[in-house]
Order: sequence, then C-alpha cells, then structure tokens
Amino acid sequence: MNRPNDRRDGPDPADPPDVVVLASPVGTHLKVATTLLAAGSHIVSISDDPDEVEGLLSLDATARELGRSVVVGAGFCPGLSELV
Repeated sequence: MNRPNDRRDGPDPADPPDVVVLASPVGTHLKVATTLLAAGSHIVSISDDPDEVEGLLSLDATARELGRSVVVGAGFCPGLSELV
C-alpha cells in the first residue's frame, strides 16, 4: 500500500524540481527520468547498468530540445569525485 508521501515513482511531475539525482534501484531510472525530463527537470543518474544507461542516453535529443541536461553514469568509479 502506498502512503500519500510515498515517492517510489519519483517526485511529483506536476511540481518538478530543477534537478533530480536518481540514486534509486536499477531499473527505475529511465521511467522517472523520462517523466521528470518532460516536466522540465535536469537529470543526474548514478546508474551503471548497461541497459539502463543505454536508455538514459537515448533521452539526449529530447533533453536538448527542452534545454535540459541528462547526466548519465555519475556513479561510475570514480564518478562524482572527478567533478569536485
């Protein structure tokens, strides 16, 4: 049973955040990223699952059209430590 504040499917697309960092289990990133990208959020995914990464990379054209970014593989070793 889902509670009113249960966010297993990601943030509310009716009130999207500016940036979403997806650190949820493998297999959930593409669905959430697609929904929130369309709602206007920038996306950062830590997924390193090859199939999921391929799906996220396929969002490139949509992200460019919307003026948004999709950062894929931010969890790859060394990942975010390279950005600091």
